[in-house]
Amino acid sequence: MRVLPVGQRNEFGIIASPLFSGSIPAEVDPSGFRTSLDFADALLEESRVAVTPGEAFDAPGFIRISYATSMENLREGSKRLLEFVARHAPQTAAAS
Repeated sequence: MRVLPVGQRNEFGIIASPLFSGSIPAEVDPSGFRTSLDFADALLEESRVAVTPGEAFDAPGFIRISYATSMENLREGSKRLLEFVARHAPQTAAAS
């Protein structure tokens, strides 16, 4: 599992930020989603991964990822989250 340094944006547009104990708030690029609530709802429906949308803690555009579970669950949830983000990432036009 790759650890993302705090404040660094990864290739999926996620920025880790250690603002809360027991969870990691992550900024998301909600391309294709109006709000982080829409993002969280789609993630739960499509990938069976629950996150807290930023609107719940006055931080629109962020999601909160709890790490109060086993490492096995965190690895699986992280894998599903990254797959979800990759599926919904904006497609770039192929170079001609």
